[in-house]
Amino acid sequence: MRGRACQQQRQQQQHQQQQQKQQQQHQQEKQQQLQYQENGRTQQLQRLHQQNPQLQQLIALTNNIKAADVGLPDEAATLRRLLFRLNAPICHINIMDSPRFTMSIFIIRKGMKLPLHDHPGMTGIIKVLYGTIKITSYRARGRDNALTLDEHSNLMEIPVTRHPDVIVDPSSDCQVLTPYVGNFHTLQSVGDDAAMFDILAPPYDEQRECNFYHEVPTVDVCGEDGATGTDVFLQRIPQPPSFYCDQLDYMGPSLEGFALADERVN
Repeated sequence: MRGRACQQQRQQQQHQQQQQKQQQQHQQEKQQQLQYQENGRTQQLQRLHQQNPQLQQLIALTNNIKAADVGLPDEAATLRRLLFRLNAPICHINIMDSPRFTMSIFIIRKGMKLPLHDHPGMTGIIKVLYGTIKITSYRARGRDNALTLDEHSNLMEIPVTRHPDVIVDPSSDCQVLTPYVGNFHTLQSVGDDAAMFDILAPPYDEQRECNFYHEVPTVDVCGEDGATGTDVFLQRIPQPPSFYCDQLDYMGPSLEGFALADERVN
């Protein structure tokens, strides 16, 4: 009896060790796939910067923006007093509207998030001014070009690749989205309230409406190179009822001269 019990115990230990080994191998394969995807994302952004020196210059300038530069208090107590009478999960501050781009500030309240949404044919720059934000982003999968505006408007389910989550704060460089990379994303405050400066070009309009999504159940697959990844699908949904904004006035430096210059360009 004792010998049989010992044998069963050894078999159980071997089974557990085998399971742990398989789990570790699966995790390593998933990590390799995520790194492969992130390398591809980085290469695409690098090519974009090389092809567009003006964008590269704008990113460099935006990296230096601080909360005080746009009239936003950078102390927690002051920011909370500013938001004291507001109840919405998101506060929006419009800085400038233009036919070519928009500049604004979003304040994401503690524990809240901007729901998963898209940016049809847009390029965006995000710079965290205060607090910490987690960004989960996706790109259309299985294609070398961006989704068309019609596809953004009409597709009810989109196969995508999920990028590794990114945690950013005021010390972090700008996050960039393009029509190809990170075009679908959700942004969530981590810890306390968080604020971000946002540039979008071109802006939302009648041809570029904001669509909302949720991630449907995923399926593990094995790619042609043998690496294990995850197929993710985004399913379009109506605007979540939990997403609404309070509006605050912009209190930063005047941009009247900049606006006039932009009108002359147009």
